[in-house]
Amino acid sequence: MNWRKIFGYRSKTAWKMFIASIVYIFILFLILQAIIPNSIRPALVNIGFLGFSLSLLALIIGLIKPQFVLPKIQIKTRKKVVYSYLYLALAFFLMSIVFIDGKSPSNQTVKKADTKVATSQDTKKDTADTKSKEEADRKAQEETDRKAQEETQRKAQEEANRKAQEEASQKSNAVVSSSSGNHNGSNRKPFQNDPSDDKEANTTCKGQIKGNANSKKYHVPGGQYYDSTKDNIVWFCSETDAQAAGYVRSKK
Repeated sequence: MNWRKIFGYRSKTAWKMFIASIVYIFILFLILQAIIPNSIRPALVNIGFLGFSLSLLALIIGLIKPQFVLPKIQIKTRKKVVYSYLYLALAFFLMSIVFIDGKSPSNQTVKKADTKVATSQDTKKDTADTKSKEEADRKAQEETDRKAQEETQRKAQEEANRKAQEEASQKSNAVVSSSSGNHNGSNRKPFQNDPSDDKEANTTCKGQIKGNANSKKYHVPGGQYYDSTKDNIVWFCSETDAQAAGYVRSKK
């Protein structure tokens, strides 16, 4: 097998030479891709796409007017236009395809960097928002606690004032009652004497009402049985006290 014929340049056939040239160009670009640094590859991709576009434009123009795109070639035919500018278009296209892999990592690196920056900014923003929310919640809780404490103190003060007023009122009523009792000359409480005691030795208020504990009747001074009642005596300072104790006045 003759490899030179396979490569195309041994033969003078135009289409074989065309295909062989495209293959060799592709292999050359693959070798350059491994050598050229990534920083230069984006520029080569842009050049490839620009050359591809211009080659297609020249191909279209050459199919219409070959002399416009083949100025130095004596025999200007559309076939030469097709071979020339289709070859260029394919060559630039292959260059763009081969080196676009070099552009992608660069773009990916930039995108990753942008993503990292955006993520960092979002994280900072989220952290700031979280701190702001926590601060707002803390202030709201402090305000709630303060109001609750003020309400508790207010209720405690009102309760203390109420108790103080009640105590003052009770003391005032006690003073009035004591004064009234002293004024009436009696403690308004009935008491029972020993049957052997006499009136002067056991009474504490003038005009004593004498009640009989058995009959539940009371006698006023000057009554018929007042002096004769000597047993089971219950003394009252007034008829009102005797009646309040359940006694009735004796008719005699």
